[in-house]
Amino acid sequence: MGKTYSIDLRERIVSGIDGGLSCRAAAVSFAVSPSFAVKLKAYWAATGSVAPVRQGRPPGSGKLAPHLDFLVACVEERPDITARASGTSRRRARRAGASVLTVAGALRGGLIL
Repeated sequence: MGKTYSIDLRERIVSGIDGGLSCRAAAVSFAVSPSFAVKLKAYWAATGSVAPVRQGRPPGSGKLAPHLDFLVACVEERPDITARASGTSRRRARRAGASVLTVAGALRGGLIL
């Protein structure tokens, strides 16, 4: 995922637009894309905030969410097991279309690792 622009930059862009600059002119002035300036203006108009919104999926909604209890049980059964070494959990994760990194991320997200 990309990095968000700083709050300071976001405030300066909105201030420029409020000061009479078009979104495109503000984008050129602050070296951001015109699309970002337009979306920021719309977001600011709707919410009154320039803070970035959370990126990514909500916690617990990934492809392994239905299998998390099983993965946790595997780790609790053998705490020293690695995601790569766990044959059963890997096969089940593969059926869900998940890689080893996805399994590790799901376990980290569940605060198991």
